[in-house]
Amino acid sequence: MSMRMLRVELDLETIKPLDRLLSRFFVNNESIEVMQTLFASEKTMVEMVRIRRRANFYTPGDVAEKRSELSKKYGLIDFELLDADETSGTYRVIVKHRTPRKLSPLLRDLGDSVFLASPLKIESGKVPMTLFVEEEKLQKAVERLGEQNVKFSISSVRNAAVGKKKTGGMTPVQLSLVRMAHAMGYFEVPRRANTEDVARMAGVTAPAVSKAIRRAERLLVEKMLEEITS
Repeated sequence: MSMRMLRVELDLETIKPLDRLLSRFFVNNESIEVMQTLFASEKTMVEMVRIRRRANFYTPGDVAEKRSELSKKYGLIDFELLDADETSGTYRVIVKHRTPRKLSPLLRDLGDSVFLASPLKIESGKVPMTLFVEEEKLQKAVERLGEQNVKFSISSVRNAAVGKKKTGGMTPVQLSLVRMAHAMGYFEVPRRANTEDVARMAGVTAPAVSKAIRRAERLLVEKMLEEITS
């Protein structure tokens, strides 16, 4: 699987639903940073965000009790609180929301041959993003953006250091699932999330998550054995 790293700068209108989502957070919070896009599909996107609370601090227990209320208030499909630091008034949260309409056709048509990798930083009406795309689908990705009347500019296109040997033949979506599992605490001891938790957030089946994790674990074991026997 030969991958290309495509850096593009989108016009804010393209992801307006996400902008409205973030603006809701700003009402009661001092700042919010989209640290990483963990998963993206035709219907949903999942991001890890860091929030600094302006008003009264909610403990993890408070957040659990207000789960339904908070989801409705911020227009979320689902969310997971990773950790909360009362001293700094910050939270790390994984949020799931609807994919902006203009990005849906791109993600639908390219399927598991593309994934988003960079934090989203909205600056002066522009949103720089990084997409990893299978080389043979690169032209199609650019064409799809143009067909949706998306205002964008390409900053760079280059080979990605994500080859078949390094990924064990895993697809971009499988890599995204492993990344999400790691963020949600699947690999911690004790585990803070299981395959069902990751599957629910990504909108895929638990067996799909298990398959991705097993491939990643196999790759790590093979690399370890190769290193100690060479």
